[in-house]
Amino acid sequence: MALVNVQVRFYSILKQYAREHGIGDVLTLSVEEGTTISQIVERAGIPIRRVGRYMKNGQILQPDYAPAEGDVIDVIPPTISGG
Repeated sequence: MALVNVQVRFYSILKQYAREHGIGDVLTLSVEEGTTISQIVERAGIPIRRVGRYMKNGQILQPDYAPAEGDVIDVIPPTISGG
């Protein structure tokens, strides 16, 4: 299988999880074609239950989205709203 280069950016509390795993705010990596964004995030040590959405270019992605070469994916925690 071919490899694709992907950049994953973490926001808010997810940055803390990433830093705890030695990643930082942005993860740049090569993954096998067909690897889903949720698999990438899970391998990075981010609890999937802490992810609110995945986005690319302002569009919401499904967790089973398999990034293409050069994709930049934003990983955002759930929004908490007070009343």
